[in-house]
Amino acid sequence: MMAETRRKLTDAELTAAKRLRSIYKHEKELGRARNKKITYESIAQAAGWQTSNVVGQYLTGRIPINLEAACKFATYFGVALRDISPELEALLPFENRRPNRNCPVCQGLEDLSDRQIELLTSLVKEMAQKKELTWREL
Repeated sequence: MMAETRRKLTDAELTAAKRLRSIYKHEKELGRARNKKITYESIAQAAGWQTSNVVGQYLTGRIPINLEAACKFATYFGVALRDISPELEALLPFENRRPNRNCPVCQGLEDLSDRQIELLTSLVKEMAQKKELTWREL
């Protein structure tokens, strides 16, 4: 049986994995100082993943970090999404779903109604398409 060939990760994906690994190591050290054990298992459980293997695969760059996973890591570690991947953060306003209110990137949106979020997302998307606005300018 032939082994599955994985695609090579992009430079941005490898950088995101490196950033995530650095955050993990830093938080693990802080956890030791506070007697809080940070493990692959604790992260997987908080993220709702059935196995902790996926945590290691994200941290080592074996699989690319997607937006949902990046938000879960950002929430778990209490960091901004851009600390893991500015490229993924740039995708967030264009998602066709309600923002994850637990994601640090979305802080401040909790007081907005569904309709206000819908209008804001549409406006940002339209302005970005017209090249009038980039995510960094928000």
